[in-house]
Amino acid sequence: MSGTSYIVPNVVLDVHQADRRDGATVVSIIAGSSDVTRAAFAGWCAASNWQHVVAPSGTPAAAERAISYWGAPCAVLFAPPPGSAWSTVAAASVLARRRPMLPIAVLSPFEEIREALAGSDHKMTPEARARAIGGLVAANPDVLKELERDALRPEETPLYRSDHEQVLHLLMHHDDAIRDLFRVNQKVKVGRMRRFEIDFWCESLRLAIEIDGMQHEQQRQRQRDSDRDQSLAGAGIRSHRIRAGMVMRDPTAVIRFVRQLVDQRRQELTS
Repeated sequence: MSGTSYIVPNVVLDVHQADRRDGATVVSIIAGSSDVTRAAFAGWCAASNWQHVVAPSGTPAAAERAISYWGAPCAVLFAPPPGSAWSTVAAASVLARRRPMLPIAVLSPFEEIREALAGSDHKMTPEARARAIGGLVAANPDVLKELERDALRPEETPLYRSDHEQVLHLLMHHDDAIRDLFRVNQKVKVGRMRRFEIDFWCESLRLAIEIDGMQHEQQRQRQRDSDRDQSLAGAGIRSHRIRAGMVMRDPTAVIRFVRQLVDQRRQELTS
C-alpha cells in the first residue's frame, strides 16, 4: 500500500513500456502544466536511456523526421497547440502502430483532459474515456486532486490505500453505468460480531470487489482470502478479486469486467 495522493509518473510509464514489450499499442497521456510534464517525461527517458524528442507538430510525419534527426533509441513527446489534444492523440496512435516499441506520449493541458472525460465538448464513449484515463500520467499531485474533485462529492472522497484503488475509483466515476454504485474502503458487518473492510463496496447489490497486490499470492494469505470470501458468501455478499497489476496494465478490460459483475449480480438478485 503506497498511500500516495497521486500517480507516480515513472511507475505508470514503466507499466506502459512493459505493455509495449508485450505487444500492446500504447500512447501515454500526460496531464498538467507544460514545464512540469515535459520534465516528468524527460526525466523518465533519461533514467531509461531514451533520447527525448519533442515533436514540432502533432503529426506522425513530423515525429518521424525528428526521430531520424536524433537517431535511435528515441522517445517522442507530442506537445499539441491548444484545442487539438485529442486529434494529436489519434496522430500519436498512428506512430505507435508504426513503431510499437517506441515510448510515445502526448502532453495535454489538464483542462482539455477534464473536458474530454466529462464528455462536454468531446463525444466519447465510456470505453474511450476509460482508455484515455488509463493512459493518464499525473505529473503533479494537483492534477489528480482536481480530477477527484470533479468526479467525487466531498463526503465520498476516501483515503485511498494504494494508487491502484485511486485509479480504479476514478475510472468508475467516469463510467456512466457504474459511477454511483461503489464506495471505497467500507467496513461491512458480517454476522453479529465480525466486520470486514471492503476495497470497493456496493450496498445495493451486496457486491464486494477486492484489489489484490503481490502479497495475496502467498499461500497463507490465499487461505485467509478464501476464508474471508466464504464468510462474505454466508452473509449473502458476492465477492470478486482483481489483481492490482491489471488496473494499470489494462484498465479498460478491468472496467469492462466490473460492468459484467454488476450485470450478473443484478440478474442473480432478480431471478
